[in-house]
Amino acid sequence: MATVILPNESYVIDQAILEDLVIEINPSLEERPEAWTRATVAIIQPHLEALVIAYRGACTTRTGREAVRLFLENMIAAEA
Repeated sequence: MATVILPNESYVIDQAILEDLVIEINPSLEERPEAWTRATVAIIQPHLEALVIAYRGACTTRTGREAVRLFLENMIAAEA
């Protein structure tokens, strides 16, 4: 999936992919004007792209990749 979202080592996530993602997470957005979905994407897109940059920077080694994975798992678990 990552190669579809970020082709050619790009850090820009395609807006259509994010729109699909947002609607998958919150299907009720399909019943609202399209502007709601676009607004949600506009809010999250720069942060997700920054996350991609940080992830790629930290994952230059296998240990770095595992550290990022464990860190994100712990962060997500702490929010639950």
